[in-house]
Amino acid sequence: MATTRVLIVEPESNALNSMIQALQPLGMEVLVAADGWVGLNKARTHLPEMVVLNLSLPSLTGFDVCRELRAGIRTRNIPIVAVSDRHYTAEEIASFDAGADEFIVRPFNAKVFLHRVNAVFARSERTAFDDIIEQHGVRMDRRRHEVAHGRTTINLTKTEFRLLETFLRQPGRTFSRRQLVVAALGEDSLVGLRTIDAHVKSLRKKIARVTESRDFVETVHGVGYRLREETPHDASERSDDDPVLRLASSIFEVNRPGAFAR
Repeated sequence: MATTRVLIVEPESNALNSMIQALQPLGMEVLVAADGWVGLNKARTHLPEMVVLNLSLPSLTGFDVCRELRAGIRTRNIPIVAVSDRHYTAEEIASFDAGADEFIVRPFNAKVFLHRVNAVFARSERTAFDDIIEQHGVRMDRRRHEVAHGRTTINLTKTEFRLLETFLRQPGRTFSRRQLVVAALGEDSLVGLRTIDAHVKSLRKKIARVTESRDFVETVHGVGYRLREETPHDASERSDDDPVLRLASSIFEVNRPGAFAR
């Protein structure tokens, strides 16, 4: 089953730890950021299932982060829980105007916090279809933790799975090695940045065995890697290779009026 990712953007360590302790027993993967710019970048990179956001952030305010997330094509539907130390009606309204789904005032009880978080999840428009991602005929099911091309299963390590998920969710975006290390191995990983090259190489080989595609993941020299964006030609080639579609096409041709006319 897929792990739910929650990004907490919170500069105060005590408040951050209390929210982490409330979420982690539920099996949620918690990502953290201490300021607005870092939080915005992590949200764009990891596409978490929820963002818990302190409105009083250094460098970029929580209101600005809300607006940026709502303006992004890939981040616009991420549920946002705004957290504030001030119970001002004007601030609550401003948070909703910026795009927040919920407004919580501190201090709060851990059970109340979880209830609010679960309520936002429940009424969110995000569906189980978000757990199915497909590009170039490679289909990932996050809930089942499976990857396949057609009927062929592609066996990946945990690191390769997370790397592939990062690429599939944002085709065409170039990721630095550092971003990929964080996405695949975690923020606290102490491995060298070049370690990611070996994981990408292995991922490429496994994908190439079933797709015959050597440029599924492209190298961006001096920067990092990206998933090649799918083109209409790619989709057309997949249709030609699909036996079901070929059979349907042949049946249509046989039954086409005048098909046997001389």
